[in-house]
Amino acid sequence: MNLIKQKITNSYLEEMQKKRPMVKLTFDVMLKSFFARNVLAYKRFLNSVAHLNIQIDEMNLTNKNTELPLYNFREYSKRVDFYTDINGNIFINLELNNALFKNLKFRNRIYQSKKISLLLKRGAKKKDIEKLEKIQNIQLNLNVKDKSSNLGEDIVVPYSIVTDTIYLNNEKTYIRYLDYYRNLYYNGNIELTEADYWLALLTSENYIELNEILSKFVDDDFREEIVRDVIALSNDENIFDIYDGIVGDMLVEASIERDREEEKKQFQKEVDEALKVLKEKNDELKEKSDELKEKKDELKEKKDELKEKDKELKEKDKELKEKDNILKKYNDILAEQEKKKHDESLKIAKKMLMENIDIDIISKCTGIAKKELLKIK
Repeated sequence: MNLIKQKITNSYLEEMQKKRPMVKLTFDVMLKSFFARNVLAYKRFLNSVAHLNIQIDEMNLTNKNTELPLYNFREYSKRVDFYTDINGNIFINLELNNALFKNLKFRNRIYQSKKISLLLKRGAKKKDIEKLEKIQNIQLNLNVKDKSSNLGEDIVVPYSIVTDTIYLNNEKTYIRYLDYYRNLYYNGNIELTEADYWLALLTSENYIELNEILSKFVDDDFREEIVRDVIALSNDENIFDIYDGIVGDMLVEASIERDREEEKKQFQKEVDEALKVLKEKNDELKEKSDELKEKKDELKEKKDELKEKDKELKEKDKELKEKDNILKKYNDILAEQEKKKHDESLKIAKKMLMENIDIDIISKCTGIAKKELLKIK
């Protein structure tokens, strides 16, 4: 395939996308290969994204060949992608994160310390340390999976709480959330910087989108050069095979995650239904409780009436017998009501037992002794 002579058009890019889908630049091997292939793109990327503000033609890059040692053997897909020396006085560690990290700032701080320690050789003298203090040590972290739509960049520096000052001016960590810059490109109402465009570019889903974003901030010759590089790398069998395998694994993981989410939703639905039934039962019990309170209030009123009548009975001996008969009849009615009340409570208790509600709760709500409840269970 002759990528150099082929004119870059949307129809051509659609054809290339169908033949071999673009390997995304958020894939660490692809990003490393792209920047190694196109050094000018790497220079412009670092200069804008890491706030270097250096003339491009004055940037002399030396890429360290080995990655920093990891502090945890489980840190798969968290490895350092680039460790670059610029003009001997700026060291940049570019890291592409393709996983969610809970302790990102802490982990980056460890890498910063390791970078510095690697620069000091055994038996280093004071002048070596003074020379090291003049070097800008930058950690540039590109976060792929963390969705922080309201936060594009976080800057971490050694800071003194007591004196309210930055402790070291030559050590910074820039954490960039790529999803923010993608949203900014498509939904933002502000003028984007070159750094914004580069970070949005890394999220490109296909060749056409890549070409479109590039057209916003680079000239046509450089745009076509970058597009051709990405096409060539995407058609590299070694890169594509690794990418295809990882994408396959990610699809399987996504499917498993979807199943888990469905199970969670179903479980939550069942919990909600159970809570709804329980609320209905509680409402019923509240109604019964209100009814009982009304009955008690009625009984209290009647007792007050009886007290008044009792006084009258003391005054009239003849009327006392008649009042006694009235009281006897009332007591019979009260006993019948108490029996009805007890029977009603038993019905409620049986329903609650059928709902497997704790027997202590039933006893407390109905006033029926646990011993009696155990007999009817």
